[in-house]
Amino acid sequence: MEETLTKEKIEKEIEEIYKEFMDAYFTKRDIDKASSFLSREFKAIGTGRDEETNNIEEAKKLFQRELKQAPDSIHVHFYSLSPYAITEDVGMILSDYKIEAVIDNIPFELDFIRSTVILKKEKDVWKILHSHISIPFIMQKEGESFPIEALKSKNRLLQQVVSEKTEELGKIMEELERLASTDKLTGLYNRNKFDQLLNYEIERTKRYNTSFSILMFDIDSFKEINDTSGHIIGDKILNELSQFIKSKIRKVDIFARWGGDEFVILLPSTDIEGAKKFAEKIRKEVEMHKFNAKRRLTLSIGVTEYVKDEDSASLIRRVDKCLYEAKKAGKNTVKVG
Repeated sequence: MEETLTKEKIEKEIEEIYKEFMDAYFTKRDIDKASSFLSREFKAIGTGRDEETNNIEEAKKLFQRELKQAPDSIHVHFYSLSPYAITEDVGMILSDYKIEAVIDNIPFELDFIRSTVILKKEKDVWKILHSHISIPFIMQKEGESFPIEALKSKNRLLQQVVSEKTEELGKIMEELERLASTDKLTGLYNRNKFDQLLNYEIERTKRYNTSFSILMFDIDSFKEINDTSGHIIGDKILNELSQFIKSKIRKVDIFARWGGDEFVILLPSTDIEGAKKFAEKIRKEVEMHKFNAKRRLTLSIGVTEYVKDEDSASLIRRVDKCLYEAKKAGKNTVKVG
């Protein structure tokens, strides 16, 4: 119990530090304040070709350049923000967000930004040791949610976090890879990992001229469950439902928690008719199943098939619209688009 409380305390602390840093840098555009959150050993990799810093002085120069190019407040919208306590002195933040700004009187938006931030406790104060920011244009190696090998070769981050190359180093690396690809509650793939695998499947489909389909679904009236039974019961339902559906899919299918009570399933080599039949099967089996939480559940499901030369963002928008139509139609139904 004490270990759990310590872990929760660390995750709360590093989340607050990260939010304060993002507010100082993006919203307030206060370079001195933002720099105060950085370790003297700070290293970072950004989205631009020359956005790589090896110390805090280089970081300040890059901050100043970015401030000159975009001096006004920048709005940050987080899709997800997940803190993790690695050890008592080392924490990690995974976030997925977009930024909106006006540069030279022109509205500017950069979407699907992913960030990995490592924090280290220095004299009882959390400092940002490393930051890696990416946008999903470059595919990582198979099995990587983030370019772990690239980070190792560029800055040897983990050697700075851990003073000796011991067994602990290997454990931390394994934990980083696991946390970067899985959802904490359900153990399914998380949104970041799904995005990577979706882009990989798009490239594979283009190369071999095949097709695939996507399902997006959520639990009908899930908010009412949380409001009446509490979030603990809600979490149990999410976990139980995910394991139930996981037992119904093929090994090649990619199942992930999209966020909240929304889930996605990628069905390789499956056309729209096959995907629709599968969706109807899942809908009916969930409706008939009595979950341990003593509740009957129903799903609204959107289904769509990949269109040639379509990008991932367009595909997600279309299946999300299908899910919306299923909700609008009265729930507990499947809509294809």
